Amino acid sequence: MKISNYLKCAILLSVFLLAACQSKPPIVGKWQCDDIVKKGFVSILVLNVDFEVVNHETNIKHIADFVSKNHVDFILLQEAETYGGLIGPDDSTTALRKLLLKKHNMKFNMTSAADISIWGNAILSRCKITEANLRKINTPGTVGKGNKGKIGLNRNVLLAVVSIPDYGKVNIYNTHLCARCEKLERERQLDRALSWIEDTNSDSRITIFGGDLNFDRFVNDGQEAYMYERIIERGFKDAYANYPENLAEGLNALCEYEDDPDEHCTKGVTPIDDKNGRRVDYIFIKSPDSIKYADAEVVFNSIINDEEPTVSDHAGILILLNLLDAE
Repeated sequence: MKISNYLKCAILLSVFLLAACQSKPPIVGKWQCDDIVKKGFVSILVLNVDFEVVNHETNIKHIADFVSKNHVDFILLQEAETYGGLIGPDDSTTALRKLLLKKHNMKFNMTSAADISIWGNAILSRCKITEANLRKINTPGTVGKGNKGKIGLNRNVLLAVVSIPDYGKVNIYNTHLCARCEKLERERQLDRALSWIEDTNSDSRITIFGGDLNFDRFVNDGQEAYMYERIIERGFKDAYANYPENLAEGLNALCEYEDDPDEHCTKGVTPIDDKNGRRVDYIFIKSPDSIKYADAEVVFNSIINDEEPTVSDHAGILILLNLLDAE
């Protein structure tokens, strides 16, 4: 038993060091998405799958079924297993990709990069990924319940440059900012992410910046709302808040009450872990004004919508962009 534990620790240490040294994330697959322009819209899913949650195999099946049913084109995952296959013969990200192909005949390309041990960020795309890159945005942070110490996390922003046939280039950025950390640390991570996005995003027709950003506009009497505004000031729009139905309600009506989670919250709406209502998962988009938001909803919020399965301690965000009127 001791030998097994020593080997496990050695494997985890090796994988952690590999992740820490990683400079270019791998690109898997060369599938093309020839149907998107004809289809007229792109569908984007953001979801923190929480590596600590059990029943990963069942959760992956639920996610794959949802992706198929909703014709999702781009999937942005956080806390996804990206190395090692400790959950099964494949890591969870690869397992999802294979299941989508085998069960639903959906062909996804993939890039991923660990940010803590073997878990991190992943982007799955039905369109060909022509380039993948990452930028480390390290700051001290705390992990694990009851952990009062701080360790250095290999936080990163993952970039996938994708090509939509007959339409053009789309830059997709995916990140996970620290949760159990000081507000200033999260702010620094966000600033580093936004600066890198500006440096690498010169000629894309659509820019997608999503992930678990771990700030909420209402927490501590709005002390972190400035982080949200900092993204808006860079020319991004909150895709969920700008969907006509949500826009009509108003930004300040979206997941306003911590002790009364609603359909707009991404935390506190599943039976796992956090009971406080929070909106910490986002999809921000820069695009031509002619592109319309065809749909926007919180998904896998199984307390609010009992027809949705529980797949994580987070709910997800699903956005549909209508490309038909795009200039």
